[in-house]
This record gives sequence, structure tokens and C-alpha cells, in this order.
Amino acid sequence: LMRYVLVYSKDNCQQCKMVKRWLDNKGIKYKECNVTNDEAEAKHLRLLGFKTLPVMYVDSDKFNGFITGFDVKKMNDVFLGGK
Repeated sequence: LMRYVLVYSKDNCQQCKMVKRWLDNKGIKYKECNVTNDEAEAKHLRLLGFKTLPVMYVDSDKFNGFITGFDVKKMNDVFLGGK
């Protein structure tokens, strides 16, 4: 069961666009947090140790944590059971 997917992104980020397009194509619902003009969220990500975007937070029965970048293998594993 997929409870929550949050995609941290920024303007003019190709990998961010690719992650959102991949999720859209798979019919996976997500909330987007664009940090371009949200310094508080950008600072929060830096405090967590992230230096690049996109960063995805996933909360599901099988996986709870972060996926960074456009990591198709990891996304296939987490969202599609490795298909």
C-alpha cells in the first residue's frame, strides 16, 4: 500500500521533470514540493544531507525512505515490485 509520495524539485531541473513524468506515466500519485522559492524546505533538505535534486520521500508498506535522482532501478523496485 502506497500511502504517500513527496517529490522535492526545483525549476529548470531535467531530472526532476523526468521523475515526475515517470510517476505520471505509471499512474502514481504524488505531491510536489518545489524548493525554488521555498528556502525553508531547501534548508530542511540540506540539513538532511541532500545536495542535489530531485529527492523523493516514499511512505509505503514495503519501503519508507528517500530516493535521490532519477534512479529508475530503485523506482521500479519500490513502486512496481522490481518489474
